[in-house]
Amino acid sequence: MKINITRISLSYSWMKLTRLLIVGLSMAMGGCMAQEMSVNVVVFNYTSSPLGDMVVQGKYVGGYFQAYGSGGTGGGIYCCIDVKPGAADVRWTYGGIEGAPRAGIQASSTGKIPKPSGAYKYLGVHVYPEERVEFTLTRDIPPEKKEGEP
Repeated sequence: MKINITRISLSYSWMKLTRLLIVGLSMAMGGCMAQEMSVNVVVFNYTSSPLGDMVVQGKYVGGYFQAYGSGGTGGGIYCCIDVKPGAADVRWTYGGIEGAPRAGIQASSTGKIPKPSGAYKYLGVHVYPEERVEFTLTRDIPPEKKEGEP
């Protein structure tokens, strides 16, 4: 019985090369694609109008957030959506009684969801006047924050 060593050697080399390519491509793609994270969303409304039907990265996060008042921001917590770090579109509809300024007008803005560092559970969505949005990522329920502060 004669065994063809050359054929076995080429076959083994081809299998090793294929495995290396698959592992290499998987690692490269995994590093480039942002991982989704499951978070509770806390909306802070710093505007003078109530906000409704808010959507973050295409996911519904709540129906009605009071206007900013002397007692602080309007807001609320919505449980459990998956988001990716990076640019995030936010859409909402301004609320209020019929005839109120902006009532029924749809608005949108883009902010940047930070990359997680350590434990996180809450995504703070901070909506400021003139349709500006900022995000925070925290372990506990986030506090109010002034625009531009970390």
